[in-house]
This record gives sequence, C-alpha cells and structure tokens, in this order.
Amino acid sequence: MSIPKVSIIIPVYKVEEYIEKCARSLFSQTLDELEYIFIDDCGNDNSFNIIDIIIDEFPHRRSQVRIIRNEFNRGVGQTRRHGIDVASGEYIIHCDPDDRVDSDMYQTLYEKAKLNDADVCICDYYVDNSAGETVVLQNAESDKKALFHQLSSETLHAALWNKMVRSDLAKRFPIETGINLWEDLSVMPLILLSANRIAKVDRPLYHYNMANSGSVSHIDYAKNVVSSVNAVNSLIKNMRKHNLIDIVNPIDLYRLQWSAKKGLILDPTKDNIRRWQETFPESNSHFRQLDISPKFKFLTWLAIHNQVLLLKLYKKVKSLRK
Repeated sequence: MSIPKVSIIIPVYKVEEYIEKCARSLFSQTLDELEYIFIDDCGNDNSFNIIDIIIDEFPHRRSQVRIIRNEFNRGVGQTRRHGIDVASGEYIIHCDPDDRVDSDMYQTLYEKAKLNDADVCICDYYVDNSAGETVVLQNAESDKKALFHQLSSETLHAALWNKMVRSDLAKRFPIETGINLWEDLSVMPLILLSANRIAKVDRPLYHYNMANSGSVSHIDYAKNVVSSVNAVNSLIKNMRKHNLIDIVNPIDLYRLQWSAKKGLILDPTKDNIRRWQETFPESNSHFRQLDISPKFKFLTWLAIHNQVLLLKLYKKVKSLRK
C-alpha cells in the first residue's frame, strides 16, 4: 500500500451529537490518499456506532480508516499523541470530532504544501455558533520573533486542526503527559519556529464548532489551570532544549505564563490567588508590558497586591450583568 498523503487524527470522546456531520465531511474529501485515525478515549456512548454507519456510505474509505481504542481514558493530549505516533502519512493534521471540514480542505492544503515545499500549511477557519458563521483570518508572519508574538497574543491560533504538518516535524515534538488543555500550544510554537517554510491557503476551510458546551474548552477555566501551566512549562522547556528560546521576545513568554494562570484570577478564592502569585512569579512584575486589556491589567494588579475581596466583588458584579 502506498504511503497516504495525509493522516487525519480524530480523538473521540462523548460526541455522538456531532460526530455524524464530522465523519461525513471527512469521508467526502476530494483527496483520495488519506488515512483516518479515529481514537476512542472511552467515552462509552454511541459515537463509534455512528461512525461505522457513515463509513458504509463511503465504502472506498473503509480500508483507509483505523480505529484505535484506549484501554482507559487518557485525555485529549495523550490521545492526540498516540495518533501522531502511529500516523503513516506524508503530512499529519487533526480534526476535532464536533467540528467539520470543507470537502476540498485536505487536497487544497496538500497541494499548496507540495507546491511550496512547505513543512506546514495553514488555512483560515470559520467559527460556528448560534449567531451563524464568522471567518477568522490566520496570517503567519515570516519573521520568527513576530510569529511567536502572534501565538502569544492569540492573533494566530495555535490549533492543530487548521495546520497540516510534515510528518517528521509533527513527530519531533510529542505532547507530554498532564496536558489536556492547551496541548496544541505546547507543541505548535515549536513546530512553527522549526519549520523551514510555512505556506498559507487564503480561504477558510475548517468549521470550528463553538456550540458544544461539553467540550474541554468550555469547562471551568480555573479547574484547568494545572493543564495550561503544564503546557507552558513543557513549551518553554522544549524551546530551551531545541535552541529556540533566544529567537523570541521574553515578554511574549511572560504573556503565555500570565494566560496559563489567568483562570485563578477569575475564580478568586484566597487559595487561588496565593496559587496565582506563586505560579510563574517572574511574569508578575512585567504585567504592564503584556499585550492584555486594561481590565486584565487592573485585575492582575489586584492579584499582585492580594486584593481578594475586590476580585470577588468584580466576579459578583460580572455575574449579575449576565
């Protein structure tokens, strides 16, 4: 069997409400030489029965589908990592099971990557919610320092699902354990900073679903600070290991550190504010230089000065306005 042009990794966990549209969009791709890696992270719902029904509508795809079942719930980070480890395609990309893709997404990205001999090929994307669709443009700077600033300030999404990555580069930076939120940010900056050439398709091809309230990104942020802090620690450690740390502006690293622990400010118990002060303390003295809103600069000042009661008052007022 020839090497697939693209391996698509789909971590599946309790998405029976969404997986039909996702799977149908994946199997409807115009690119033939694909590898689909669906990984069951022990959701114990009807998701894989639905996938099997959809495969029957696309019999030519069945031989391209690999279904892997985790022995226990490993979380999205290690599930993605397992998919990357076993992927055999020339390029690797991810798709979240509650999202969907345009029918020519992977052909368009692959052809653009090959035309430009690119290590990474990026596309724009749609955000889908109850109000409709919004297009999000993604323009990666060619200068590495500027590119990292885009990632740290969130003007360039670190998502794995709109970036097709050459296989050897994707496998070079494994997602570490203990990271199930911000797993994309723990590795994508390493990939982009290490890429020799990045190509861009000036079209939105991916539909990011904001309606799934059960997805990991909708869980209470403060409860996921451990994972986001682990992600930033992993990123900085590997930037040092691979001699990438001197490329970037230290203020952008502080911005990521601040973002990783932001949830503790938004859930301002006495213990959480103490944790906030003790987590990445080197970033606290630079908060005025960070690319954050005046509101968050004020909340950060309150946290630095241990103003727990005022932070609680802010949270209460905000909740009353909803």
